[in-house]
Amino acid sequence: MVPVIKVHSIQCYMQMVDTRMPFRYGSAMLIRCPHLYMVATISDTQGRTARGIAADNLPPRWFDKDPTKSFTQEVADQLQVVKWASAAAQAEAPTTPFRLWLSIYQAVQQAAHTANLPPLLAGFGPSLVERAVNDAVGHLTELPFHSLLRHNILGVELNLIDPALSNITPQQVLPDQPLQAIAARHTVGLSDPIRTGDIALDDRLYDGLPQSLEEVIAFYGVRYFKIKIQNKLQEDIERLTAIATLLDSQLPATPYFCTLDGNEQYEALEQLLPVMEALTTHPVLKRLASSLLFIEQPLARSVALDPARCAGIERITQQFPVIIDESDDALDAYRRALEIGYSGTSHKNCKNAFKSVANLARSRRIQEQTGQPRLMSAEDLTNIGIVALQEDLTALSSLGITHAERNGHHYFRGLSHLSPEDQQRARRATPDLYSQGEDYVRLNITEGDISCHSLHQTVGLGVAAWPQLENFMAIEDFDIGQELQSPC
Repeated sequence: MVPVIKVHSIQCYMQMVDTRMPFRYGSAMLIRCPHLYMVATISDTQGRTARGIAADNLPPRWFDKDPTKSFTQEVADQLQVVKWASAAAQAEAPTTPFRLWLSIYQAVQQAAHTANLPPLLAGFGPSLVERAVNDAVGHLTELPFHSLLRHNILGVELNLIDPALSNITPQQVLPDQPLQAIAARHTVGLSDPIRTGDIALDDRLYDGLPQSLEEVIAFYGVRYFKIKIQNKLQEDIERLTAIATLLDSQLPATPYFCTLDGNEQYEALEQLLPVMEALTTHPVLKRLASSLLFIEQPLARSVALDPARCAGIERITQQFPVIIDESDDALDAYRRALEIGYSGTSHKNCKNAFKSVANLARSRRIQEQTGQPRLMSAEDLTNIGIVALQEDLTALSSLGITHAERNGHHYFRGLSHLSPEDQQRARRATPDLYSQGEDYVRLNITEGDISCHSLHQTVGLGVAAWPQLENFMAIEDFDIGQELQSPC
């Protein structure tokens, strides 16, 4: 039975987190950012109450790539959409979890349009409310997320997103059981060292975690890799060649798989063709090219869904599948991408899980009609534990996505941003997910895989042990200018 719920309150808390090493992607360099926690209190018509939690980083140059905006302004905009979503949720009359989310999503999109904020950013606030409310519904019903989603306890009505999906239910597109493990796809950022010998002595971290790609492969046993490219042909080819050479030497007999992420650095398909030519003709890149699963969002969102600007993309996707990520910024974006000729899209919790269910349904319909599979990848907006990481893994394993970009554990030092008590409580609650580091708890990746077993033994979105929220700053007391004295 689908519960009818009312959101009574939403509280948000803020924390500044520092990276252990810079993360360069696209035009951004992340070294420090705010981390937001949201707690929603709900009740149902039977008078039962429950709380749910959600969390996410507030990163630079992803939701909004306006070069004239400072990171301070970007954070202010991100907080604004969170506040709009929180207010809309509390103003909504009792309804189902899905209809609550859809109403909030539409209200914040309208407010963002009026304020000239991008739709990708507008979806961020509703996504946090979606996660916190769905987690609360899990506590209310004492059910884990996969059961809530697959058996439609959340009241998903795909026809309200797209009438063409009216005959499809979540049960038809989701796996019977959630995945018990997900392969970690390691991010190779634009400034990351490939070999340990590339690291200057003064830049060595010595913090118990791997720093170079060479060390990452040995330490975690990863076999999936996400490689950033930047539309600088010679630099990109040199870097791809160095990575391919390392992978061939460290994994000579082990199959590996790669994806390329353009992060919107290309203004036209023609700019991508030389990279593809190099992949198909350069002898050193032959194995890497054969392992390539897809190319992610090479085109800037201003042109990526323009049929005229994307004419001919079908020829590219026949050789290397191309998916959207940042362009998946509206409820109909993936439908339009499929019509143009893209091969798939990505899931991120910050882009709304309900929307991903609809996108899975669209992929299923296309595959049934054409016999050609469509992809749904999982990409990581530097998710860190406890809350954001665990909820992301819970959603991915429920959606059936077998490998996922993971980078939060690499660019941040485990759970060291949390108190020792919070770290140990998380390790005890999810012993398969975390292990003890030198003086901190870290993500446990074994032979390249992340266990999700304990997450599915937990009601809601997989967070059995909440961090102590009193350790963080109330959003009302968060001074953006003061807190961002060390800019990203």
